[in-house]
Amino acid sequence: MAIKYLFKLLFVLGVCSCSNNLPKEHKDEKYFGNYYEKRFGISIENGQRQGFQYFDSMGVEYNYRYITTTITNDSLIPIRLLISFSKEYNYLRSNSSLKSKVFLLPRELTPYRQHFDNSMSKELKQFLDTDVHIPITLDKIINANEELVMTFAVLTPIKYGEYMNMELILSDQQFYLNAHDSIKNLIKAPANASTIYLGLNLVNSFIIPCGKISFSK
Repeated sequence: MAIKYLFKLLFVLGVCSCSNNLPKEHKDEKYFGNYYEKRFGISIENGQRQGFQYFDSMGVEYNYRYITTTITNDSLIPIRLLISFSKEYNYLRSNSSLKSKVFLLPRELTPYRQHFDNSMSKELKQFLDTDVHIPITLDKIINANEELVMTFAVLTPIKYGEYMNMELILSDQQFYLNAHDSIKNLIKAPANASTIYLGLNLVNSFIIPCGKISFSK
Protein backbone atom coordinates (compact mmCIF):
# COMPACT_ATOMS: atom_id res chain seq x y z
CA MET A 1 0.00 0.00 0.00
CA ALA A 2 2.86 2.39 0.84
CA ILE A 3 4.46 1.70 -2.55
CA LYS A 4 1.15 2.54 -4.29
CA TYR A 5 0.96 5.94 -2.56
CA LEU A 6 4.65 6.56 -3.32
CA PHE A 7 4.03 6.06 -7.06
CA LYS A 8 1.06 8.47 -6.92
CA LEU A 9 3.19 11.10 -5.19
CA LEU A 10 5.97 10.77 -7.77
CA PHE A 11 3.41 11.14 -10.60
CA VAL A 12 1.98 14.36 -9.13
CA LEU A 13 5.45 15.83 -8.63
CA GLY A 14 6.34 14.99 -12.23
CA VAL A 15 3.25 16.74 -13.60
CA CYS A 16 3.93 19.87 -11.54
CA SER A 17 7.54 19.92 -12.68
CA CYS A 18 6.53 19.74 -16.36
CA SER A 19 3.95 22.50 -16.00
CA ASN A 20 6.58 24.84 -14.54
CA ASN A 21 8.84 24.30 -17.55
CA LEU A 22 6.38 25.17 -20.32
CA PRO A 23 7.81 27.28 -23.17
CA LYS A 24 7.31 31.00 -22.62
CA GLU A 25 4.86 31.28 -25.50
CA HIS A 26 2.43 29.17 -23.47
CA LYS A 27 2.67 31.37 -20.39
CA ASP A 28 1.07 34.77 -19.94
CA GLU A 29 2.81 36.28 -16.93
CA LYS A 30 0.70 39.30 -16.08
CA TYR A 31 0.84 40.63 -12.56
CA PHE A 32 1.59 43.95 -10.88
CA GLY A 33 2.29 45.61 -14.23
CA ASN A 34 4.67 42.93 -15.49
CA TYR A 35 3.58 41.41 -18.78
CA TYR A 36 5.16 38.85 -21.10
CA GLU A 37 3.57 37.41 -24.20
CA LYS A 38 4.77 35.79 -27.39
CA ARG A 39 2.86 35.43 -30.66
CA PHE A 40 4.04 34.34 -34.09
CA GLY A 41 7.64 34.51 -32.90
CA ILE A 42 7.27 38.09 -31.60
CA SER A 43 7.68 38.57 -27.86
CA ILE A 44 6.95 41.62 -25.75
CA GLU A 45 8.20 42.08 -22.20
CA ASN A 46 7.57 45.02 -19.89
CA GLY A 47 9.75 45.85 -16.94
CA GLN A 48 8.46 47.19 -13.66
CA ARG A 49 6.83 50.58 -13.40
CA GLN A 50 9.30 53.14 -12.07
CA GLY A 51 9.61 56.89 -11.64
CA PHE A 52 9.75 59.80 -9.25
CA GLN A 53 8.24 63.20 -8.55
CA TYR A 54 8.87 65.99 -11.04
CA PHE A 55 8.44 69.78 -10.72
CA ASP A 56 8.01 71.76 -13.93
CA SER A 57 9.47 75.24 -14.53
CA MET A 58 6.38 76.78 -12.86
CA GLY A 59 6.80 74.66 -9.74
CA VAL A 60 3.82 72.37 -10.46
CA GLU A 61 4.39 68.86 -9.07
CA TYR A 62 3.81 65.74 -11.20
CA ASN A 63 4.02 61.98 -10.85
CA TYR A 64 6.48 60.86 -13.53
CA ARG A 65 6.19 57.11 -14.15
CA TYR A 66 7.63 54.93 -16.90
CA ILE A 67 8.19 51.37 -18.08
CA THR A 68 10.93 49.97 -20.28
CA THR A 69 9.61 47.51 -22.87
CA THR A 70 11.59 45.04 -24.96
CA ILE A 71 10.22 43.66 -28.24
CA THR A 72 12.12 40.67 -29.63
CA ASN A 73 11.83 39.20 -33.11
CA ASP A 74 12.41 35.45 -32.83
CA SER A 75 10.76 34.81 -36.21
CA LEU A 76 12.66 34.07 -39.42
CA ILE A 77 11.69 37.29 -41.22
CA PRO A 78 12.08 41.03 -40.50
CA ILE A 79 9.18 42.91 -38.91
CA ARG A 80 8.21 46.57 -39.06
CA LEU A 81 7.34 48.32 -35.80
CA LEU A 82 5.27 51.50 -35.91
CA ILE A 83 4.62 53.45 -32.69
CA SER A 84 2.29 56.46 -32.76
CA PHE A 85 -0.41 57.74 -30.41
CA SER A 86 -3.35 58.57 -32.65
CA LYS A 87 -6.89 59.98 -32.52
CA GLU A 88 -7.94 57.84 -29.56
CA TYR A 89 -5.32 59.47 -27.35
CA ASN A 90 -6.14 62.94 -28.71
CA TYR A 91 -9.83 62.30 -28.00
CA LEU A 92 -9.11 61.48 -24.37
CA ARG A 93 -6.93 64.53 -23.87
CA SER A 94 -9.28 66.93 -25.66
CA ASN A 95 -12.31 66.10 -23.51
CA SER A 96 -10.25 65.87 -20.28
CA SER A 97 -11.03 62.18 -19.73
CA LEU A 98 -7.30 61.60 -19.45
CA LYS A 99 -5.48 64.07 -17.20
CA SER A 100 -2.06 62.59 -17.93
CA LYS A 101 0.38 63.12 -20.76
CA VAL A 102 1.32 59.73 -22.22
CA PHE A 103 4.33 59.51 -24.50
CA LEU A 104 7.24 57.56 -25.92
CA LEU A 105 10.60 58.80 -24.69
CA PRO A 106 13.22 59.85 -27.26
CA ARG A 107 15.71 57.13 -28.10
CA GLU A 108 18.59 58.95 -26.38
CA LEU A 109 16.60 59.05 -23.12
CA THR A 110 15.59 55.40 -23.29
CA PRO A 111 17.55 53.24 -20.84
CA TYR A 112 18.79 49.86 -22.00
CA ARG A 113 16.90 47.35 -19.90
CA GLN A 114 15.25 48.32 -16.65
CA HIS A 115 16.97 50.18 -13.87
CA PHE A 116 15.99 52.20 -10.82
CA ASP A 117 16.49 55.96 -10.78
CA ASN A 118 17.05 58.12 -7.74
CA SER A 119 17.28 61.39 -9.64
CA MET A 120 16.41 62.94 -12.99
CA SER A 121 19.07 63.71 -15.58
CA LYS A 122 19.32 67.28 -16.88
CA GLU A 123 18.48 66.00 -20.39
CA LEU A 124 15.25 64.39 -19.17
CA LYS A 125 14.37 67.50 -17.11
CA GLN A 126 14.79 69.66 -20.20
CA PHE A 127 12.65 67.32 -22.28
CA LEU A 128 9.82 67.29 -19.73
CA ASP A 129 10.03 71.08 -19.33
CA THR A 130 9.96 71.97 -23.03
CA ASP A 131 9.31 69.09 -25.45
CA VAL A 132 6.97 66.60 -23.80
CA HIS A 133 4.01 67.96 -25.77
CA ILE A 134 5.66 67.17 -29.15
CA PRO A 135 4.43 63.76 -30.45
CA ILE A 136 7.18 61.18 -30.90
CA THR A 137 6.76 58.38 -33.43
CA LEU A 138 8.89 55.37 -34.20
CA ASP A 139 9.20 53.48 -37.50
CA LYS A 140 11.73 50.69 -37.17
CA ILE A 141 12.64 47.43 -38.91
CA ILE A 142 13.55 44.68 -36.43
CA ASN A 143 15.45 41.89 -38.14
CA ALA A 144 15.29 38.22 -37.20
CA ASN A 145 16.88 37.53 -33.79
CA GLU A 146 17.02 41.24 -32.95
CA GLU A 147 15.36 43.19 -30.16
CA LEU A 148 14.30 46.80 -29.61
CA VAL A 149 14.09 48.55 -26.25
CA MET A 150 11.62 51.43 -25.75
CA THR A 151 10.38 53.48 -22.81
CA PHE A 152 6.79 54.65 -22.36
CA ALA A 153 6.05 57.32 -19.78
CA VAL A 154 3.07 58.94 -18.07
CA LEU A 155 3.18 62.43 -16.56
CA THR A 156 0.28 63.22 -14.21
CA PRO A 157 -0.35 66.32 -12.08
CA ILE A 158 -0.05 65.06 -8.52
CA LYS A 159 -3.54 66.31 -7.62
CA TYR A 160 -5.00 63.68 -9.98
CA GLY A 161 -3.16 60.76 -8.39
CA GLU A 162 -1.42 58.23 -10.60
CA TYR A 163 -1.86 54.99 -12.54
CA MET A 164 -0.51 52.25 -10.32
CA ASN A 165 0.44 50.00 -13.22
CA MET A 166 0.92 50.30 -16.97
CA GLU A 167 2.05 47.95 -19.70
CA LEU A 168 2.34 47.65 -23.45
CA ILE A 169 0.07 44.84 -24.65
CA LEU A 170 -0.46 43.18 -28.00
CA SER A 171 -3.46 41.79 -29.86
CA ASP A 172 -4.11 40.17 -33.22
CA GLN A 173 -7.17 42.43 -33.55
CA GLN A 174 -7.15 46.19 -33.99
CA PHE A 175 -8.42 48.45 -31.19
CA TYR A 176 -10.63 51.34 -32.23
CA LEU A 177 -13.37 53.64 -30.94
CA ASN A 178 -16.98 54.10 -31.89
CA ALA A 179 -17.99 57.73 -32.40
CA HIS A 180 -18.53 59.52 -29.05
CA ASP A 181 -17.57 56.36 -27.21
CA SER A 182 -15.34 56.05 -24.19
CA ILE A 183 -11.94 54.50 -24.69
CA LYS A 184 -12.76 52.26 -21.77
CA ASN A 185 -15.17 50.51 -24.15
CA LEU A 186 -12.72 49.82 -26.95
CA ILE A 187 -13.84 47.20 -29.43
CA LYS A 188 -11.74 45.22 -31.83
CA ALA A 189 -11.81 45.17 -35.60
CA PRO A 190 -11.49 41.86 -37.49
CA ALA A 191 -8.13 40.17 -37.16
CA ASN A 192 -5.40 40.77 -39.74
CA ALA A 193 -3.15 37.74 -40.12
CA SER A 194 -0.10 39.84 -41.07
CA THR A 195 -0.38 42.45 -38.30
CA ILE A 196 -0.08 42.57 -34.50
CA TYR A 197 -1.64 45.62 -32.81
CA LEU A 198 -0.22 47.39 -29.76
CA GLY A 199 -1.96 49.22 -26.93
CA LEU A 200 -0.66 50.95 -23.83
CA ASN A 201 -2.74 49.68 -20.93
CA LEU A 202 -3.10 52.03 -17.97
CA VAL A 203 -4.35 49.21 -15.79
CA ASN A 204 -8.01 49.43 -14.69
CA SER A 205 -8.42 52.76 -16.49
CA PHE A 206 -7.64 53.03 -20.20
CA ILE A 207 -6.21 51.11 -23.13
CA ILE A 208 -4.65 53.51 -25.64
CA PRO A 209 -3.91 52.17 -29.16
CA CYS A 210 -0.33 53.16 -29.94
CA GLY A 211 0.97 51.21 -32.91
CA LYS A 212 1.38 47.93 -34.72
CA ILE A 213 3.84 45.31 -35.88
CA SER A 214 3.71 44.16 -39.52
CA PHE A 215 5.46 41.18 -41.03
CA SER A 216 7.58 42.07 -44.04
CA LYS A 217 6.52 40.49 -47.31
